[in-house]
Amino acid sequence: MYEKIESPKENKSRSVAKSVAQKKHNGKQNFGFMDNRPEGKQAAQLQGMISDHQHNQIKSVSIGGDVTQRLAMKYGNSAPIPQDAQKIADGQNGTRGEDIAVQTIPGAVPENVYDAMGDNEKVYIVAHGRAPLGSEPAILQDGNGGTLSGSHVASIINNLKTGLSGKNKTIGTVKIEACMSSLSRKTERGFWGETFVTAKPSLMTDIKTSLASTYNVDGITVQGNLGFSTGNEFEDGGVKNLSPKNTEVGLLAAVLETLYAVSAKDWNTDPNKALKKDGINIVKKYGTALAAFDRDSQVSQLISTSTAVLVNSYLNANTKSNTLNGDVINVVSLLNGYVRKDPD
Repeated sequence: MYEKIESPKENKSRSVAKSVAQKKHNGKQNFGFMDNRPEGKQAAQLQGMISDHQHNQIKSVSIGGDVTQRLAMKYGNSAPIPQDAQKIADGQNGTRGEDIAVQTIPGAVPENVYDAMGDNEKVYIVAHGRAPLGSEPAILQDGNGGTLSGSHVASIINNLKTGLSGKNKTIGTVKIEACMSSLSRKTERGFWGETFVTAKPSLMTDIKTSLASTYNVDGITVQGNLGFSTGNEFEDGGVKNLSPKNTEVGLLAAVLETLYAVSAKDWNTDPNKALKKDGINIVKKYGTALAAFDRDSQVSQLISTSTAVLVNSYLNANTKSNTLNGDVINVVSLLNGYVRKDPD
């Protein structure tokens, strides 16, 4: 499914917390730690967990002696979207008659890009991703509040297809380089075979459906990432999608972060009720994983109870509890780190 990309081995020290909070996952504000207990020292120690690290550089790629050409597009400038998109562009630039810069979404693709592209060339769309949550569909995020639905992405792909067709070329495979872009949360009561709320397909499925229904296009291969990726396919080691357990625990952080920003008067709207139910079901199904998180993440240094108890108290309340806001922020930051440092 993924092309093998050779890259020089360099030291990696990206923080576990920041890499998930920003790595093609979370388009909202970045949460820092708030020490609501006297032990300010522990909070300072936890801040040390979120130091940044350098991204790997990649070499030009050859498969069977032929350079693999690909178009890189980016949605947003929140790290590491520009860096990852540039890696993809660098893999083919210098091998064409004319180098192609990373293309920005939204925006029209210039005519000279279609001239320079090869026939059946692979396209990468790099962004943050979010799986279906509550009653909301899967989306791409730009890191600054902007979002794209599957139908929006389908229109971008169809425009590329049309532009290439005018040059007697075809579009190749389209890879949605974003976390959880191929993750469905399918049934009515839970996840991975249980039931919970209305079935929600993956972003990749939404894209394919829209291509077929709106543009009568069904011959384009669309790929995505199943879970939280520990690095895109251009980094040393390739793609390592995490387990259902860690993906769902990470989505709990997204639920809490979303609800943290909700006003008290909107706490019980239907969309927020669906989010709360989503979070409560994650706690119920993955209680063992959360207990391991409590042991391994030093969460007890910041909150006085378990994560499961805190989350259930927060989400089951009829009114929004401002007294728990600080603890919720801490748990969000730590959960984001945990799913990346403790893959299955």
